[in-house]
Amino acid sequence: MKFCGLFLLLFSLQTFAHKDVIIRVQSEKLIGLPTEYSPTNYDKKHLKLRIGEMKLEFPECMKPYLLPMFQSNLKISSSWYHDLSSIPKYITFKNLESETDSLILNLDTLEPIITFSSYGNTEEQKACISNFIIQRVSENGV
Repeated sequence: MKFCGLFLLLFSLQTFAHKDVIIRVQSEKLIGLPTEYSPTNYDKKHLKLRIGEMKLEFPECMKPYLLPMFQSNLKISSSWYHDLSSIPKYITFKNLESETDSLILNLDTLEPIITFSSYGNTEEQKACISNFIIQRVSENGV
């Protein structure tokens, strides 16, 4: 019985110890994601993101939000190994100068995930998100 209790305690600690994986950008590639999400491309200049078979073109309304992050104030992290019943696999773009400013995207679909502290809570942000262009990329990359 003590073994069972110890196992449950360790399992609970593992669940609460979940941490996102830090993703680095190197020559417009996202480094740190599993190979199933390859290829990757993060084009800051043209506001485009590609992860695996999915491509996202950010609309112009995202420039005021994203451009300050592109300096050195951007932290990208991701999680794909947590309990998927509460939140899907995701990638987060976090403005380090803000406590609540983060853009969270579903890692498989690149659809925004709106939380109480993420981008997408105001009417203006919701309108901007509705202009995201998300496409599945064909085998030839288009």
